[in-house]
Amino acid sequence: MMNDKIKPITKLDEQIKRCEEGYLLFISHRLGIIATKQVRELNKIVKEACQKFNCNPAEYLSLLQKSTNSSPLLEHLVSGITIGETYFFRDKYQMQILYEEVLPELIQKKRLEKQLNLRIWSAGCSSGEEIYTIAMMLEELLPDINAWIINLLATDININAMQKGIKGCFSDWSMRSINPDYLRKYFTQKDRSYILTPTLRERVNFNYLNLKEDTYPSMFNSTNAQDLIICRNVMIYFDANHIGKMMTKFANCLTDKGYMLLGASDPILIDSTGLINKNRHSLLQKTTVEKKEIIKPNITVSIKPKKVIRPLLAKPVINADILTPLKKGEWETVLTLIKEKEIKEPKSGFVKSVKATALANLGKLDLAIISCKESLALDSTNKYTHYTYALALLELNQVNEAETEFRKTIFLDRKLIVAHFQLGLLLMKKNQRENGLKTLKTALSIALSEPKDKTVPGSNGIAFGRFSEILEQEINIYSIKHGESYANTN
Repeated sequence: MMNDKIKPITKLDEQIKRCEEGYLLFISHRLGIIATKQVRELNKIVKEACQKFNCNPAEYLSLLQKSTNSSPLLEHLVSGITIGETYFFRDKYQMQILYEEVLPELIQKKRLEKQLNLRIWSAGCSSGEEIYTIAMMLEELLPDINAWIINLLATDININAMQKGIKGCFSDWSMRSINPDYLRKYFTQKDRSYILTPTLRERVNFNYLNLKEDTYPSMFNSTNAQDLIICRNVMIYFDANHIGKMMTKFANCLTDKGYMLLGASDPILIDSTGLINKNRHSLLQKTTVEKKEIIKPNITVSIKPKKVIRPLLAKPVINADILTPLKKGEWETVLTLIKEKEIKEPKSGFVKSVKATALANLGKLDLAIISCKESLALDSTNKYTHYTYALALLELNQVNEAETEFRKTIFLDRKLIVAHFQLGLLLMKKNQRENGLKTLKTALSIALSEPKDKTVPGSNGIAFGRFSEILEQEINIYSIKHGESYANTN
């Protein structure tokens, strides 16, 4: 007699088993995630998908392989395999290090520099408990917080989890480690849920970002010049090759002496990254690297601006020695070289525009704005300078001024998709929902009209096909935030 506790193997189970290797390869190729330890959960997700989308396992795999990154089929898979356990003040010892050491040190450094701004990024944010924990800490540590410019970025590939974070509604499970004083101060209880105060919700920006892709650091997605990056329990999903590449990119996202916090179980692969391990609790810090003498080639070549990814260039000539660090985002090197060029060409609006972009990506926003103004005084029709100027103003939370500059950029070139994208997000931030969604959809329309494999200028190398998917994700996030799906906003 069969033990009723053992579920019989069904035909569907057998079909899933036969496709198992294909699913693992697909997940590794598309997301960079190694899911061999999640096979049981993966099989459950596939079974649910087959029922939801009325297909068999082989058909679902085939549909996934043909899907875009904004496809509901892929979203179902991603949501299932990337749900990580998260709650407020998770890992109290790490939270204590942040509250008592790291954040006070960063705050003191900023006060001494008379730069009252902080940039903190939660990479792999899930439903946002981690970044909101940081927001609460800053409220406690900064009695003059309204005098500060606080940029809190939360990114993930799990749209469903981020939607929960945007709404700021959490269950008892998320509260199991929170201080009761914080619970009373920053939440309102409604039935069995806890609603985060709007002040904290508005401090955090949630964005879609796949860490496997080469889209960071960049001002385009606000991943540049970070003072602190928290990426806990994310590296465990990737292989050593992907981890090494990601750690290098994370290091480039940090300011000098900036910090990065990994999870206790995450592997630490930091050779040649400029990061050092501060202690055994997975706290890393970016070290100061001595600048080496830059040896420049004797040959100068002409390169058309359409081949340049960063910054968006308005003139037809750029030195070959500057082009390479531009492509790699090596902004200190760009700045050194462009300063030498500025001495030779003090009246070049183009040179000052490149200088402004390098300064902005390094987080030196006040200096970037000065260079933008100098560039525009020499050439007021340079759309790319207006764009850089707008991004710098936005980073400084001067949203009205930034909106003006984005609109000037679009006036000069109505097909400059990155300006439409940034303006749309800015309008959403200003609670101008209808105009924001309309602007994002304009950007999407432009993206869909271009060849899929063509690079979007100013996007850090993203192709129009991929950019259209990102736009659809952002439209989904902001539509559902207000109680509807993207399908209902067209």
